[in-house]
Amino acid sequence: MGCTVDKRPLGPSCGVVGKLYRLWRCMCVACKLSHAVKVACVLIQSHEESLLIRPSQTNPIQSNHLRPMPNTQSQPVSRDSEGKNGVQSFEIGMTILRAISDGHRAMMLKDIAAAADMPASKVHRYIVSLVRSGMVEQDPLTSRYDLGPFALNLGLVAVDRLDRIKLGLTTIADLRDEINQTTGLAVWSDNGPVIIRSMRPYRPITVNVVTGTALKLLTSASGRAFAAWLPPSTTAASMARERGMLALPPELQSSAGIDAMLAEVRQHGVAVVSDYHLVPGVSAAASPVFNFKHEITLTVLAIGVKGMIDLTLQGPVVTALKRSAQALSLRLGHGTST
Repeated sequence: MGCTVDKRPLGPSCGVVGKLYRLWRCMCVACKLSHAVKVACVLIQSHEESLLIRPSQTNPIQSNHLRPMPNTQSQPVSRDSEGKNGVQSFEIGMTILRAISDGHRAMMLKDIAAAADMPASKVHRYIVSLVRSGMVEQDPLTSRYDLGPFALNLGLVAVDRLDRIKLGLTTIADLRDEINQTTGLAVWSDNGPVIIRSMRPYRPITVNVVTGTALKLLTSASGRAFAAWLPPSTTAASMARERGMLALPPELQSSAGIDAMLAEVRQHGVAVVSDYHLVPGVSAAASPVFNFKHEITLTVLAIGVKGMIDLTLQGPVVTALKRSAQALSLRLGHGTST
């Protein structure tokens, strides 16, 4: 069915609107309906597309309101990671304190910064807080910084709470389990070295050490260790008495020989004695334990039957003995820098 043209005048309308109106009047009813459906489809499609426009394609002011906010609670922190997160500023402050402590003297700000490997301006900010807390103090005359009264009090409290014998028992028990030999602890007394604790190994043939046994300075491993690190004024009387009473080997019958033996003990960090004169057939090694004052306070011993214990300086027994004594010294406050 074709379209008939309506030739009636359009009236006052003109231009584009008039042309569209004339075209609309020229269409038949079927064509008008078809065009109406097409227009409706175009309008619906245009509306759907407007709903899918991204926020970034719209007004930038409005897009900020449309942009979804990040969910800060979507990823809860696990307890493991939470426990590992520390306070970084506190750790930085401890690094500065450690630099001052390792300096062993009052230090200028630039020296502390160099030791802590930090800029001086950063160190100064932390030192201000450390001074306020009493951990650090400044000499008004020299402007140098040193550990403060609260740091001193904190150290004294920590030392007072240490039990060297209790810690030593744990040390010789662990050492016994490692080397499977008799181990012991000795302290210095008015009568010289005395064994205060011992641990027996898990073997059929062992050396039984009696608690309270007094040891000689020149012929026992512990005695040599104490003589090597104690002040000469402390050991001079006992050493002179032993030289006059004991049958010493030729190398220890002169002062020069004794000095050489003690120097060797200090060099190797351990004293080794074989065929102890009180009990023939017994070999022993002793390593010194130092306190926070860097003074010898204990000796750790490894004791065994001669021929059944390897006491060579590079052997596993002596290596474990020295490592145990060094760990106990560190636990008692003896620094590794001295």
